[in-house]
Amino acid sequence: MTTQTTAQATRGPGDAMPAAGLLDRWAVLQLVKDSAPLTGIREREISILAAHLSVLPKGRLDPRQMLVSYAQVSGILERANCMDERRFRRGEARLEELGFVTRKLSGNGRRFPVRDGKGRVIDAYGIDLAPLFSRVHALQVALQDHRDAQARTRALRSRISACLSAVKRRALEDLGKIPDALGQQLARYRNLIRRRTLTLEELGRIACEVEGLAGEDAPVSPDLPGQDAAGAVPDAAKMSADDSRSVRHIESPRKEITREAPGEADPRQAWARCKSLPEYYPETPKSVHAMAGALFEFLGFLGLGQGMKETVVSTFGLAKAVRVADYIAGRMNRISNPAGYVKQMISEYRKGNAVAAGTVRAPACCAV
Repeated sequence: MTTQTTAQATRGPGDAMPAAGLLDRWAVLQLVKDSAPLTGIREREISILAAHLSVLPKGRLDPRQMLVSYAQVSGILERANCMDERRFRRGEARLEELGFVTRKLSGNGRRFPVRDGKGRVIDAYGIDLAPLFSRVHALQVALQDHRDAQARTRALRSRISACLSAVKRRALEDLGKIPDALGQQLARYRNLIRRRTLTLEELGRIACEVEGLAGEDAPVSPDLPGQDAAGAVPDAAKMSADDSRSVRHIESPRKEITREAPGEADPRQAWARCKSLPEYYPETPKSVHAMAGALFEFLGFLGLGQGMKETVVSTFGLAKAVRVADYIAGRMNRISNPAGYVKQMISEYRKGNAVAAGTVRAPACCAV
């Protein structure tokens, strides 16, 4: 005589189990394993769940049926890798806490089927696996969302790394070296993106900051996460050690910003369009390196130290830094504190705002 260890009966009309197609128990178990990081289920609970699934009727299972495993614990331990009985029972309790099963035990703790006069199973005491099958769709959706988020995270990390490399190459081409301030900034970003706890929104903010640092050499990503409703990116201070103090806006009113013409990222062309800097440097620098030297010299005239000069170039890029310097050179008689004015321009630019009366715009992903 074969002893049954599960109950399978059609649920009544008052039960809440939704209609669904037949399910492969082992495919469901694999789904539970794959989504373990999301649900908190562990190896012990998975082994116990597999043991109970193994005693269900053969073939695909209908979630609309009543599926209760009522095998005695002593007889099912072998199916759970010969687990200790006390550990097995604690695992069942944990499965119930996680919402995968319902323990339906009799008054004395025994597990057995309840039959009608014709010997058919109409109810049972044991481990009800219905909650597991009712969560299949929700687990599939959550797992797919998790995988999509992981893919976007990997893509963002790769994008940020590529931008940082572009900034490093451009600094070497334009200046012949990597300024200390820029090197520290690049190292800070690389350390940030190694953190496994970063959210997509935080990575999106970092990506926009780095693309702003890279200027036109960076891939434009207007749909990056981490932007607010207006498309603005929170200040870099929220990702670094800034004091977050409010400052009075001393920048000129913003004008309508149009896309820059091709070639305006070229420092030579930027210098050729300058109107005020040539008054200080009548002879056009013959190389990008000489141009950077002239720019650093002019910034020194404004009262900026070496570290701040490097910050100007690393923030705007050489071409935009030339345009910023030209803008300030044309307004020297109106600016009482040029060094403070430059610092405020850097702050506004990092927030995604255009500076120099709208002539120097932030990258597309960071512009308001």
